[in-house]
Amino acid sequence: MECQICFTEKDEERIIHINNNHDIYCKNCLSLWITNLNLSIDLDLADLEEWVITGINDTFDDNVTIRLRNPKTNIPYTQLELEQIYNFIKS
Repeated sequence: MECQICFTEKDEERIIHINNNHDIYCKNCLSLWITNLNLSIDLDLADLEEWVITGINDTFDDNVTIRLRNPKTNIPYTQLELEQIYNFIKS
């Protein structure tokens, strides 16, 4: 499978499928993207519950505000997707 950020082939254990398998990222690129967003929560310090609550409570309507949303659709991630992202990055 190919990461949609760095466009390099990765084996199945080193990628995550999000949004019904339409978004495929490697751990390195996804971690870097989340870090560069400079969110109000640090993934390295947060527990799963804090991470999910922060992601779900993303209610900004301002299109200029940087937040954790699907980069293709600008739709917030679901609770399940946020849990997948957290567990993938932390593993």
